[in-house]
Amino acid sequence: MSSRLPEGLTRRPLTRANAAAAAALFDDDEVFRGARPRLEAGDALDWWLRADLAHDSWLFEDDGRPVAVGWVQEHDAIGLSSGCVHPAAKGRGIGSHLVGLAENCARDKSCRRLRQLAPGADDAARALFESRGYRDRRHYFEMAIDLDEQTVEPELPTGYAIESFRTADAQAYHAAATDAFAEDEGVNLPPVDTGNPTGALGLYERAGMHVAAEYVSFERELDR
Repeated sequence: MSSRLPEGLTRRPLTRANAAAAAALFDDDEVFRGARPRLEAGDALDWWLRADLAHDSWLFEDDGRPVAVGWVQEHDAIGLSSGCVHPAAKGRGIGSHLVGLAENCARDKSCRRLRQLAPGADDAARALFESRGYRDRRHYFEMAIDLDEQTVEPELPTGYAIESFRTADAQAYHAAATDAFAEDEGVNLPPVDTGNPTGALGLYERAGMHVAAEYVSFERELDR
């Protein structure tokens, strides 16, 4: 694949100051697919907790206006990439360019495989990934509930209690969360994995929640 920048665009690394712009790009893309606006700068900052933005990220601009973003993280020799192209900028080859940048970046990090995350409804992204040898690895659901009426107090199993989060418990919580999502390499993904053997999706649905968004993790082996 050519590394030539699509015509009319400039490219530079992301910075934390671009968090609001990055979140807005993802939000606009999700709204374009029928979802509700919901993302803020803090979401992007969470996505980037383990990313080396100065070396492993890209912000595409058209006459100073952000039109696409992407970045790569590495965990245990597996590259983890996310990106987004604004709906108004699709069809210009930016998505293909982003995929090529991510693959080259992952190779430079000596990653054996690369995983890319895309909205489940993004048929163009699926076609792009499959054309480059990616396989559909796993699906994730983001669950939501409409709080338009009084919620019912949950009945907990004997011996369990709900308490407010305490800073003193932060390390224990982090360790438990890391163990629970070890197969997902610590990426900030939607919380419900469709392959979860505990039946988490059904549990959320019984609690009155519904699927707000679906995401697909695509994976390919990287040649050297």
